[in-house]
Amino acid sequence: MQRVVAGGQPLLTHNYVLIETAALLQRRLGMPSARAFLSDARNFTLHWVTPDDHAEATALFEQRNLRGLSLVDCMSFVVMRKYRSTTALAYDADFQAEGFDVFE
Repeated sequence: MQRVVAGGQPLLTHNYVLIETAALLQRRLGMPSARAFLSDARNFTLHWVTPDDHAEATALFEQRNLRGLSLVDCMSFVVMRKYRSTTALAYDADFQAEGFDVFE
């Protein structure tokens, strides 16, 4: 993440990732970490999920029907395609399987 930020890469995310990440940080590291993340997220390009986005991600989730693939991942695929983003900052192979490059 630090290398991506230092390289000046714009960071795109959506509100489902913010919710999931803030909850995880709060649970594992406490409120200060969750608040710091949400504050830093102001520097991201943030896509607010629409009802149409949600319907598209839900359809993809049902179509792929993979145990390890989350609805949040599917929403990321939808948003990345909408913004024509080709590279993900991700830690699992699902993004590569979906045809995206992953920062290494």
